[in-house]
Amino acid sequence: MNEHINDIEQQLPDVEEINLLTGSLRRMAVPAPDVDAEWEKISRRIDKQRVVKRSFMWIPYAAAAAVILILILFPVQKAHHQHEVFTANDAPEEIIFTRDGNSQQLHARTLSFAPAKTSGVAVSDQEMEITTPRGKDCRVTLPDGTRVWLNADSRLSFRSSFDGGRIVQLSGEAYFDVVHDSRHPFVVETRRLTTTVTGTSFNVCAYDNDKRAEVVLVEGCVNVTGNETSATCRLRPGQFTTIDKNNSLRVGKIDTYAYTQRKDGFFYFDNRTLLDIMVELGRWYNKTVVFEDEDAMNQRLHFVAERGNSMQQVLESLNEIDGVETAVEENEIIVK
Repeated sequence: MNEHINDIEQQLPDVEEINLLTGSLRRMAVPAPDVDAEWEKISRRIDKQRVVKRSFMWIPYAAAAAVILILILFPVQKAHHQHEVFTANDAPEEIIFTRDGNSQQLHARTLSFAPAKTSGVAVSDQEMEITTPRGKDCRVTLPDGTRVWLNADSRLSFRSSFDGGRIVQLSGEAYFDVVHDSRHPFVVETRRLTTTVTGTSFNVCAYDNDKRAEVVLVEGCVNVTGNETSATCRLRPGQFTTIDKNNSLRVGKIDTYAYTQRKDGFFYFDNRTLLDIMVELGRWYNKTVVFEDEDAMNQRLHFVAERGNSMQQVLESLNEIDGVETAVEENEIIVK
């Protein structure tokens, strides 16, 4: 019996061969493991160094090696192909209103600072700031009557009196319906772009941690200037401008319907990439978004859903589209 065991042990790979096997496995980067093909390669390499006397005795060891191959290769494949495109945060879940440095949580999603309204919050010239969390937006009426639809995960700052000029600072996204006043231009300042108007409707998207900054004009006329360059452009209705990494402004045509739909309470995506859609859903529901297939990011879709629906309802609707499969795992949305 001992002789039989010794005979089997002599046929097993030595330390050098095991190291060779491990090294080859670690260097492999294939979409899916082909256990039979890899085992055949390893067997041929071992056969060149020794003669196998009892080849049928290798069957149990081949099965064990196959299990090892699967355990090694599948985790490598998952880690290699996952792409996190949006990350959840632990920010407050309520709207924060700050007046001259004093902050409070607000449950209302409509605020007015217009002096003519008795419900207005502002009574003197003070620094105001409204911050929306992920999952909530806010409708704000400014001191001059301009209406602002502040998107989720955004911040709007302004003076309670516009005596020094109609100037607001924005981080995030907002839709503006500006009261016309040709003598007092309305100015929206973001980290990379400044937009100047006298009276019009437009959307500004300029999140601080995004590479993109965009202005979309719905009605009227606006002038957009890059903050770190002399580049300036003038937009007409149905046009947009973005600023690239070289601080150059690019102007193009766009369907503005999607931007008016957002302020009316809808997710509206037309010919948008699945990446754009999932980043917007991740921001609204404050979920980390992970793609398992990088190619899926570029898939273009038409998709509409109510922003008031639960995440599960929206994802179920999205999964009804051919070629789209999403799942929720803990605090992540996984796009298969």
